[in-house]
Order: sequence, then structure tokens, then C-alpha cells
Amino acid sequence: MDSSGTILTLTLTLSLTLIHRYDMDSSGTINTAQELQMLTTNCIFKLGELHPDKNLTLSANQVAAKIKDVGELSDENAWSPADYIRWFDEEVLRI
Repeated sequence: MDSSGTILTLTLTLSLTLIHRYDMDSSGTINTAQELQMLTTNCIFKLGELHPDKNLTLSANQVAAKIKDVGELSDENAWSPADYIRWFDEEVLRI
């Protein structure tokens, strides 16, 4: 498996583990910008620790901009863990 596949696998594992920690309303989804920001910040930090050879650091401003680009999250358009992982791969890992 190449390094991008390894990182994506780590993202999947971390996200599924961490989503419960940052799912503030226990809905099983990411349905607020706050949940999205906390989960994303922690995933970036943890992946950086686990894969220090990759440049996986984003500034707080970069993370905030990516969260803002998502728009409003609510129960009506909440993200499943799979939705989050897809977004993280496309918008964060491929910077």
C-alpha cells in the first residue's frame, strides 16, 4: 500500500474512533461546524504524530477556512462518518 493509502486507512481508523468523542449530541453524525472543526483538528494532529514524514499540518486559519467552505451543517444535512472521511481525504489530505 502506498503512503496515501496508509494515510487514508489511518484517517478512517482515527475518524471512526474520534467521531464519538466529538459527536456532542450523540447523533452518530457530524451535524455542526463545531463538531467538524474539533474532529478535523484532532485528526490532523494525530495523523501528524503517526506520520511525521508527511506535511499534515494546517494552521488554525486554514482549518477554519475549510470548515467555512462546507457551509452550515444541521440534522437535515448531517455527515455520516463515511461522508466525513471522503471530505477529509479530498479537502485536507490533498492540499
